[in-house]
Amino acid sequence: MGYLFEFCLANGAKADFYEEIYQSLTEDILTKAYNRNFFFNLLQWELKRFQKREENRRTHRDQQQPPPMSLLMFDIDHFKNFNSQYGQLVGDEVLKGVVKRAKEGMRSTDILARVGGEEFLVYLPDTNYSQAIEFAEKIRKKIAEEPFFIDLKKEALSVTISLGVASYSNEMDMNRFIEVANQFMIQAKIQGRNRVLGREFFIQRRED
Repeated sequence: MGYLFEFCLANGAKADFYEEIYQSLTEDILTKAYNRNFFFNLLQWELKRFQKREENRRTHRDQQQPPPMSLLMFDIDHFKNFNSQYGQLVGDEVLKGVVKRAKEGMRSTDILARVGGEEFLVYLPDTNYSQAIEFAEKIRKKIAEEPFFIDLKKEALSVTISLGVASYSNEMDMNRFIEVANQFMIQAKIQGRNRVLGREFFIQRRED
């Protein structure tokens, strides 16, 4: 506990040092998005909080329903081509550029993480299915409609992403939540890439 207080109260050089440690534990070094471990821990905590509020709502009927939450999963289309055709340094710049554009339309409460080579997850709290679809489409257009200009290449690069959307319902565990978004992302790629697919996913409560 003493280390926690020291972290919170630190200032000057020590504060900068602790900030660097925090970033190294939570951020992807290349893109500055959150890393996989941080995202999964946060999402697990959010789901537990949702389920606890849902249980309290059932016990006390006067309580409001927990706010909705949604998840986006997206993948850069034909990303291996950038690395093989232009080299890994160009591929790295594409990754950083995609993250930068995705963040531009995000709220301070939204969480973007790199969970694979070119795969990303976005947690959207207080966001229903239709809002998540709208947000996903906004990201898709932002990336697809504006060419990427990279110092290492003279010509502009065209980059697109495919996105899957899932909205959370009670009794869906974290793996299932992510899997639903992942399956819709895969279908988006199968159907031609550069598109958003998803649906609201409901699970009925089992009776004891």
